[in-house]
Amino acid sequence: MKKFILSLTKVRQNPKNIVFADTVEVTSADELKASCLFDHVGAVLRDGYRSNKDFVTSNVVIMDCDNEDDNPETWVTPEKVTEDLPGGRVCSCAKQAQYAAQR
Repeated sequence: MKKFILSLTKVRQNPKNIVFADTVEVTSADELKASCLFDHVGAVLRDGYRSNKDFVTSNVVIMDCDNEDDNPETWVTPEKVTEDLPGGRVCSCAKQAQYAAQR
């Protein structure tokens, strides 16, 4: 696994949260799984605040695949994303519980 940085929060499913004070360098599937239990962003943030002015850097691209229909044949899967990217450059995938929230 190629290592990458995530900034984490101590809450889950809070779309209004802007504090991501903990930063972790993910180097294994177990670290990714543990990190994705909480809300996270793929960036280093100044003082842990998520905003344009506090963005420092990122070494990962995070994609969210919302498969909203009931037909698995049309779902976006990690395999389909890998096929569509040049060189098949998906390093990690994590499933996340979906939640409906007003943002």
